[in-house]
Amino acid sequence: MKLRATIAALSLVVIVSMIGYLFYQNEIQYWIPTPVPKDYEEVAMGSVVSTDLYREGEKKFIHFFNPKCPCSKFNFTTYKNLIKKYGDEFQCFAVVQETTEGVKEEDVAYLRKLGVKLVADKDKTLAKRLGVYSTPQIVLLDEQNELYYRGNYNLARYCTNPNSDYSKMAIETFLIDLPLDVPSTAFTAYGCSLDRKTNH
Repeated sequence: MKLRATIAALSLVVIVSMIGYLFYQNEIQYWIPTPVPKDYEEVAMGSVVSTDLYREGEKKFIHFFNPKCPCSKFNFTTYKNLIKKYGDEFQCFAVVQETTEGVKEEDVAYLRKLGVKLVADKDKTLAKRLGVYSTPQIVLLDEQNELYYRGNYNLARYCTNPNSDYSKMAIETFLIDLPLDVPSTAFTAYGCSLDRKTNH
């Protein structure tokens, strides 16, 4: 009887542990801030960030995403609506980490339909220059490539809370040349680390 009870108890512990692990993997880890990499170098707002990717003289809307990150999937509707409403005001880029070689076409087809330029940031070069270490993140640069906003789309995981719609707040003040006015929570990155592989 004791052996059976021990086996039953151990089985219960294993099952509960597995459920807890799955819950963490699929939910809890996205409720807490993305760990800041040890080699992370802060890029201050107002910094000039130039690359061969974009041109001076136009505002830039840069979307960092990873189709393997659940948060990027939840973010899709918000991103699509922003591009449809404001896309004509910007050079628009969607940046995927690692390479695009392992990304399925259906994972990026909607981006092509939106008319944004898809960029593979193979060595995280662009992400490091802009101070991005998590996805999804939005970056706004002005006509002189000065960093206006880098942060979250929304505090809510599904981007549904209008009171923390940081991306819309930032875009609207940006387009009328007002100082950035978002809460500090907009800058605490949530989502998936850039180390998360895109390959299927």
